[in-house]
Amino acid sequence: MDKKNEYLTRLNIALELREINDFSTALDQLKKAKELSYTDATVYLLLGMTYEAMGDILNAEKYYLETLVIDNEYPEAKFALSMFLLKNQRIEEAAVILKSEVGEWVGSEPFAFINYSFILVSNGEINDAIEMLLLVHELFPDYLMVTDELTQLLISEERYKDASDVLERGLLLKDEEDDDVLNQMAVDCWIRLNNCYQKLGLNNKALDALERGLQEFPNNLELMVCKNNG
Repeated sequence: MDKKNEYLTRLNIALELREINDFSTALDQLKKAKELSYTDATVYLLLGMTYEAMGDILNAEKYYLETLVIDNEYPEAKFALSMFLLKNQRIEEAAVILKSEVGEWVGSEPFAFINYSFILVSNGEINDAIEMLLLVHELFPDYLMVTDELTQLLISEERYKDASDVLERGLLLKDEEDDDVLNQMAVDCWIRLNNCYQKLGLNNKALDALERGLQEFPNNLELMVCKNNG
């Protein structure tokens, strides 16, 4: 077997081992693969991901960074490193990594991740977008734009219980900023919460969501119509 085929074989074996959570044996295969190809960024990315799965934070970051040294336009590596940084609450660093990916840059870190989620969704990577925004929501539960985008994605995947949990937390903790755009977003979220509870067969909670929305926005026509259509 020539070096290239041996390299690819070891990568495939490592991927299969990762699927069954045998990270230690996968790591051995990846180390041997790295000795066969020092120029392919893929093996460095997989080393980073495997070290992270094993809880070795220092080596995980080392290999994520080395991946981007080899290929600084590797989108999967940028995503993996940004997720790694998010999980370790290094939010600003994670947002900066995605800066080149999101086009127009806005100084708010949560907004950067929302923009990046649009890219992931457009590429069909909805689960990655959800995973990222769930982390961002944990870090910024008061940021209604994250709640709004995340719950739309969760509902598109019929994850109504997860969406209702995020909506309950987001609506409870959201900033009380008097802004027309955010107020409309809050109304949409109350209606979305009602719809989630209906999907879950929790009709009393569905009605309660609308009543709570009307307590916040007593003259909102959309909420009143939804309640009347109950």
